Amino acid sequence: MGWSVNFDDCHGNENVNFEVSHPAFIVDEDGSVVPLRDVTDSGSTLFIHGRTAFADDMVEIKIHGAPERRPQTLKEILGLGQSPAFMRTKRSLLAPPMFVPENQRAPFPKSIGKVISSEMPDNVVFKLTGEGADQEPKGIFYINKNTGEVLVSRSLDRERIAFYHVSTFSIWTREGM
Repeated sequence: MGWSVNFDDCHGNENVNFEVSHPAFIVDEDGSVVPLRDVTDSGSTLFIHGRTAFADDMVEIKIHGAPERRPQTLKEILGLGQSPAFMRTKRSLLAPPMFVPENQRAPFPKSIGKVISSEMPDNVVFKLTGEGADQEPKGIFYINKNTGEVLVSRSLDRERIAFYHVSTFSIWTREGM
């Protein structure tokens, strides 16, 4: 399987910086999308972000026939709880980088990722903080407090705000609180 991306900033494409939403891929100097290792967990979508001093663009690549990723708990990812030797573990939170293409079309809201906790979902409440969440412009990003699913509520205008830095945190609750 071979993919390539074409990027044209109308100024000679000098110093193009590409970012790929999956860490197992890079974009070569000729625009070829290259896997760094055997990839079995790419999911069904990759985002490639190209940027120079003159242009900034993102492409979404749909991978047809890719196996669906089975949702995993953080305990499964880290291999915790598989042995009685692990009687007590620290709580962990996994929030992977989330990429949102510019000028997406309706319908909204759109899911852009999921935060995973090592605790049981009914013991955790997820929250977002930062520009676009609880800081101006408020309400662009929000999180399902019970499932950890992160959503974008409208199209993004990168000319107005180039980057959003949103952080997530969780509150562990006890029954009866």
